[in-house]
Amino acid sequence: MNRKEKVYANRNLNDYEIEMISLVFKENDLDKYLDNSYIYIYLEENGEVDIMHYPDDMVKKICVDYVITPKQAIEYLYSKDIIDQEVAELLYWSDIDNYKKYVPVVKHIQDGSREIVEYADYYFFAKNEYEAADFMSRNAYFDYIYLEDVDAH
Repeated sequence: MNRKEKVYANRNLNDYEIEMISLVFKENDLDKYLDNSYIYIYLEENGEVDIMHYPDDMVKKICVDYVITPKQAIEYLYSKDIIDQEVAELLYWSDIDNYKKYVPVVKHIQDGSREIVEYADYYFFAKNEYEAADFMSRNAYFDYIYLEDVDAH
């Protein structure tokens, strides 16, 4: 397979963006990933760029399982956590499969008899604390003290 056929982006890139991505590839030696992986470039509206790589065998399995193209498989993999969270939220609100709603605690101070707790501005759904911590780790959320089950109170 042509190495260029293993690189996809979330949209068509203009000449300037192609040049910038080429520089990022060279500076970070990303070509080496193309031997065993596909690369997905996600350009945000604000100019931020995510570059992800997905192993060939993972992409091929999804292509076969869902009868889709490699680009569609990569877009699915890139969005998988979002899709899983949307399904988990639906199951949570429908009271199916024991999902719980978690919110990260970013500050917890005990000041005498007063307790000050500050929460992150996001929440997510998981079946248990282990799954919740795994979700946080996979998505590079590390700025929290602990996770609180919203419904445990």
